[in-house]
Amino acid sequence: MSTDNHDLVTMKKASEITGFAKSTIHRWITNGKIKNLQTDKTPMAEILVSVDELQRFVQEQGIKNRPKMQSQHSTKPYTANSPGSLQSLQRARERYIEKLEDIAGRLEEEIKLIDQKKMELSKVREEIERVRTTIG
Repeated sequence: MSTDNHDLVTMKKASEITGFAKSTIHRWITNGKIKNLQTDKTPMAEILVSVDELQRFVQEQGIKNRPKMQSQHSTKPYTANSPGSLQSLQRARERYIEKLEDIAGRLEEEIKLIDQKKMELSKVREEIERVRTTIG
């Protein structure tokens, strides 16, 4: 399968092009009938397929009762900056990590404040105990 970005489409687009459900296309991939490219090795990674590969498989199988396959993409082709592209996913991951680091920093500040309040509470309890012993 060619891995040129202009040949690759998402599972959703592949479904639109062929008229088959995404689950059907995924089954073809799982059964090794269509090659694919996965943008990452995580379970939620974007799966990309070649339009040429889809067309080849459908034509070889003589599959009918579906809309004719489009020979050209009617929408923008998959590129490095498309939503779901590896670069886009990496940028989103970096932004997510930055947010998590910010939250961690704020939590550390809150923990310091809690520790200060614990010390103040401890001093107040000591004072209460001192007053009780002097009165009692």
